[in-house]
Amino acid sequence: MQKFQSLSLCNITRTQASPIGHKLEALSLKNFFLSYLTAGINFPRAIAKRLRFEADAIVIGDSARFQVQHTGIDIFVNTVVPLLVSTLSFGLLYPWIGIWGYRRFLSKLKIEGTIDLAAIRPIKQDVGATGESLSEIFSLDAGFGV
Repeated sequence: MQKFQSLSLCNITRTQASPIGHKLEALSLKNFFLSYLTAGINFPRAIAKRLRFEADAIVIGDSARFQVQHTGIDIFVNTVVPLLVSTLSFGLLYPWIGIWGYRRFLSKLKIEGTIDLAAIRPIKQDVGATGESLSEIFSLDAGFGV
C-alpha cells in the first residue's frame, strides 16, 4: 500500500491504491445529484456511504483499520429521533438523547486489528500564536490590563 497523507497527531495513515481525492470527489458529485433527484431521500444513504469510504482509507499503525457498519436507516434514525424527542419533551431530554445518539453511532464503529498504544505519541509542532496575531489584526484587547 502506498502512503498518501500522514496525520500529525500519531501514526495514523490514510492509504489506498489511488489518491483519495478523485474517488471522493466522484462519490460526492454522484451523491449530490442522487439526493437532488430524490428530493433528499438518498441523503442518509449517501452519508453512510461516505463514512464507509473514509473509514476504509484509514490505517492505524501497521494493521488496525476502522470498520463502519452504518446504513442509511441508521443515519436517518440518528437524525430524526433526537429531533422528535427533543421537540416533544420541550428540550428536557436533550442531554439524554445526545448520549443515546453518540452511543448508537459509536456502537456501529469497530476497529479491526491491534493498536500499539505505546507507539502513539504527540508530535511537537512549531506554531505561532494565531490568537495573538488575529487580535492585532482586528485591534482586539482582552481587557486584562497586561
